[in-house]
Amino acid sequence: MLMNFIEYLNCRSKYETLVSGFVLPEDKYQGTIDSMRWFLQKGHTANRFRKGFDDAQEVCKKVTNEYRQSCN
Repeated sequence: MLMNFIEYLNCRSKYETLVSGFVLPEDKYQGTIDSMRWFLQKGHTANRFRKGFDDAQEVCKKVTNEYRQSCN
């Protein structure tokens, strides 16, 4: 079952909270699909040892997987 809009907004907010202290390009702090894709591919470089990194990755995986399923 696909996540509903409220769940997506909650995940987006959680992502933004988790990465607020991370080292990211300025436009990647927003909880967009593009930011989450970028984080999954390149976010580990300067952030893998930071508190909350694993949680942020899980949120990104959940949202991007749901997005992928909804496009099919």
